[in-house]
This record gives sequence, C-alpha cells and structure tokens, in this order.
Amino acid sequence: MWEQEPDINELRRLHGMLSTDPVLALAGLKELANRGSVMSMVYVANAYQKGIGTAADQHQGKQWYRRASEAGSALASYELGRNFLDDHDYAKAQEMLLVGVARGYAPSMHVLAMMYVKGRGVPIDLQRARELLEPAAAGGHIFAKQNLGRLLVKGKFGAGLIPRGILLILSSLKDVLIYAGRIPLDDRFR
Repeated sequence: MWEQEPDINELRRLHGMLSTDPVLALAGLKELANRGSVMSMVYVANAYQKGIGTAADQHQGKQWYRRASEAGSALASYELGRNFLDDHDYAKAQEMLLVGVARGYAPSMHVLAMMYVKGRGVPIDLQRARELLEPAAAGGHIFAKQNLGRLLVKGKFGAGLIPRGILLILSSLKDVLIYAGRIPLDDRFR
C-alpha cells in the first residue's frame, strides 16, 4: 500500500503536522488525498472523527473512510466497520468488516468473529467465529489469539483442543509483553 502513495515524504510531513498545526495539516492531507493518497484519506477521516483541525463530524469521517476503503484500504474498511458497530448498525458493520476480511486484514477478521461469538447482529456461530479467528491468530493478531484460546480452553471445539487454547493464551500474553511498549500500536492491537 505504501508504495502506491503519490508522495510518501509529504504524507509523513503532513501527518507529523497534525499535532502542531492541525488546520494546515488537514488542508494539505485533503490535497494529497485528491492526488490519490489513500493513507491521507484515512488520516482525514480520523481528523474528522476526533475533531483534529476541524469540528468533529462523524458523517464526514465515515465518508472519508468509505472513500479510502473504495480505494483499497483494509484499515479504512475496518474503521468504518467499527464505526457502524458502535452505532449498532450491524448489517453495515458486517458488510465493511467482510471487505477487510476479503483483503486478509486480521483486525477485521477478529471483530467479525466476535460478532459471531456474541451474536451481535448475526446468529451466534462459533464455527464461523473460529474460521475467522484462526487466520487472524496465525497472523499474530493478539486479541484473536486470546479469544480463540478462550474458546478452545472452554472446550467449545472438544476437550482435545484445550492444550492448544492454553498455548494460544500464553502466546498472546508473551506478545503483549513484547509489543505493548510500541507507539503507535500496530494492527496486532486493533
């Protein structure tokens, strides 16, 4: 994705300016987005959602996330899915998370799996949840490891998988100790 950015140095510069001159940074990010910068679209969406350099505007934030998702950003489809989930619009949340799943994005797999575990807008389906958690956990997603481990430890897929569940939980705890000091947090923590 980064290799498709039209001006990575300008993107970095503008992103850094969000904390020092957010109004100017936001204007520059919008210009860069109009030149095809997908990550600029994500940063603009986040700025609207949090009111950075502009008044908070959830609708505008969602519009920018949608634009970034349509341009190929798995992160944007995930963020949009999370927004819809927070709004209790489960059908739209599922739709956007499925976009992330199709792009192999582990955070989308994890959140959609937990919708199936908890029955949030979808029927409870532990097998479907496991099908989503397995590749996310294999890819190193910490919460996917934890939640898959919990399901296995509880014997949801047979007593023979309880030891694997314990190992997944321990592995996720090790990962937390290794990665927790990283700022900013990466996709393992989404």
